[in-house]
Amino acid sequence: MAKRHLGSAVYIAGLGIALACSGALTPSAHAQTPRPISGQPEAGTPEILVTARRRAEDPQNVPIALTVFGGAELDKQNVFTIDQLQRQAPSLQIIGNNPRNTNINIRGLGANIGLQNDGLENGVGVYVDDVYYARTGQATFDLIDIDHIELLRGPQGTLFGKNTTAGALSIYTREPSFEPDVRADATVGSRGSYQVRGSASAPLSDSVAIRLSAAQTSHEGYVFNTASGRRINDYNNFSVRGQVLAELGNVKIRLIGDYGRQHEDGYAPVNTGIAAERATPAGVTSVIPNGITLRASRAGYVLPAIDPFSRKVDLDVTPQARMEQGGGSAKVDWTLPNHILTSITAYRFWNWSPRNDADGTSLPILTAAYNESKQTQFTQEFRFASAGKHTIDYVIGAFYFHQSLDSHNLTSYGSAAPIWLLGADNPRNQAALNGFAVTGDSTLRTNSYAAFGQATWNISARLALTVGARYTNETKDGTFVQTVAGASLATLSPADQAIAVATRAAFGAPNAYDIHTNESNLSGQANLSYRFSDTVLGYATFARGYKSGGLTLTNVAANVPKTIAPESIDHYEIGLKTRTADHVATLNLAAFWTIDRNYQATISDPFRTTTYVSNVGAVRSRGVEIEGTVAPVTGLTAYGSLTYLDASYRSFKDSPCPIENVATTCDLSGRVLPGAPKWSAALGGEYSRPVSGKVSAYIGGDYSYRSGIFFAANLSKYSYIPGYSLVNARVGARIGEKLDLSLWARNLFDQHYYTVLQPGAFNTGLITGYLGDPRVVGVTGRVHF
Repeated sequence: MAKRHLGSAVYIAGLGIALACSGALTPSAHAQTPRPISGQPEAGTPEILVTARRRAEDPQNVPIALTVFGGAELDKQNVFTIDQLQRQAPSLQIIGNNPRNTNINIRGLGANIGLQNDGLENGVGVYVDDVYYARTGQATFDLIDIDHIELLRGPQGTLFGKNTTAGALSIYTREPSFEPDVRADATVGSRGSYQVRGSASAPLSDSVAIRLSAAQTSHEGYVFNTASGRRINDYNNFSVRGQVLAELGNVKIRLIGDYGRQHEDGYAPVNTGIAAERATPAGVTSVIPNGITLRASRAGYVLPAIDPFSRKVDLDVTPQARMEQGGGSAKVDWTLPNHILTSITAYRFWNWSPRNDADGTSLPILTAAYNESKQTQFTQEFRFASAGKHTIDYVIGAFYFHQSLDSHNLTSYGSAAPIWLLGADNPRNQAALNGFAVTGDSTLRTNSYAAFGQATWNISARLALTVGARYTNETKDGTFVQTVAGASLATLSPADQAIAVATRAAFGAPNAYDIHTNESNLSGQANLSYRFSDTVLGYATFARGYKSGGLTLTNVAANVPKTIAPESIDHYEIGLKTRTADHVATLNLAAFWTIDRNYQATISDPFRTTTYVSNVGAVRSRGVEIEGTVAPVTGLTAYGSLTYLDASYRSFKDSPCPIENVATTCDLSGRVLPGAPKWSAALGGEYSRPVSGKVSAYIGGDYSYRSGIFFAANLSKYSYIPGYSLVNARVGARIGEKLDLSLWARNLFDQHYYTVLQPGAFNTGLITGYLGDPRVVGVTGRVHF
């Protein structure tokens, strides 16, 4: 069935492209409207044009909460990953312990932080050149040759291909140009860091141009493994992209192919503390049974000193991660009388292959623990939009998405497992666990169809009403099979064999199931905007969002539901966008209130070494955002933003309790949502001044702050990450736009901070965490001609 749907979609896409090309009667010379490249312009310069409403617009005229990052500004600030991007966007949170388990949230919503679940969709849509990326791991590669990035906050389902309930991160790369364009930069820095990036574009004829971009980034490990004597948690990324642009009469065709690879020894947590006690609801405390200290003592293992920011671990398995992704897309814009017909056809793949030391020691407790994934996706989108400004402007479209995701999980136990896990190292326990392996294989097939539309009624020159709707039908088919294997138990007595069999069953037993969902939904929004003056725009929005249900594709207890209900979102927002008449300054405000019912949360069960997804009731996200830019004098630009966020569980009565609580379930209703800082802020700017001829010297800096958050869904006090501030700085010189040489520092004051903090494996009381990057100082040279 899925293959037939896929073949039909490919045929329709090919037919649409063929029809579009048939309308190109004669080639014409290129007549491209210049696109500015700075997101924080100086006085009098034009802003970036955004396509948040599927037409090129000044962002100050778009009545939604929207932040724009210019590619040139990102280059100046040495921002080359989306993780670094969040330092300048307080409402954006990117949290995870590796690319696969990265979660992107906006205003506290999108995905419950923790391990990624294959059977769930993401609430924040990531798009690169209008192509939807279904797995967040696909977005963790280097950003290269970026034109601009748009961060849209709030539900966006009525215009974007895939339904996105919390917002969208739209990344746009530079198109091929019909004038020769060459850009390159090289960086060397401390801690073995280097980066080389380059792009070149040139015309092949009056109607065809090409562009090639590539980047290689690397740094040495930020953590030292005492067991192997090697540095780990390094970074090694290679990315390449090729493009062809053809403008044939009234048809514009853009073909893109890209490939990325990350090969790293990385993603090992450090030990941050030991939880020794737990308490009953009445406050009676007791020692955590079979804790880490007792286990280490009976195994004869000396626990490393708790000193997380010495950046040392003691692991017998070197953590590794191998990730590859790539794909191709074809975008065709066919200009018709007063309309534009757009077709976007894309295929992508993503492969993830890690190796972990899940026990966190140099003992052979777990000899293997990993989850490999192989994903492919096909998307087809059609849009038919009015062109120009009319009494009624509209866009209608259709979207098809197919995903195939196969995962392979392996957990195998070594010779130290009996003493560590069972408390005794004897022949029976050795036979039961040493060499015992549990394998889990899952498949997911998703087919999603949608029709969407949005219309704006320009009631007057100042007042406009926008309404939109989206109908979605989505099916998910999943399978899960768990198998076990181990050494023969024939040498044991019948009594010991029975005990060994029961021991193995406690760690893994054969299991298999098939599961299916089929859902349909109608969502939409209404937006009323009023222009108080040429420089002040106000708006109010109501949106009904929808996030499809999911499947649990792992080994869970029999009483855990294997299907997850869809989320339903009611979103209210008011905002004000202002700008001075000379464009010297902007100041935008937004206040929002969002109720998310049937919230899908990743639950870690402290009494079973597993996680699963469940609907926990309702959550609420509300707050205020303020952001602005200013260029008061020639050469000086500055930006600032502040977010106050109040995100909480409104109903979560049966949460598994954290490790410090003896009770089986806890009521978290009214408690703060994990991963949602109450206060976030960003501030930065740059001042440049001519020193000789075309040579200008400059100095710049960026500051970001986030208040404390809980990482675990059950709000364990041991998962609380304190707030922290980061400062980046740069100083350098430029010769026009041709040459730039800078000295820079990231995390200038070498701030110690965590990105993840949580109880470790086996519920032993050991607390582990992932550290933020230390200070790195470097030199970058950049040319453009």
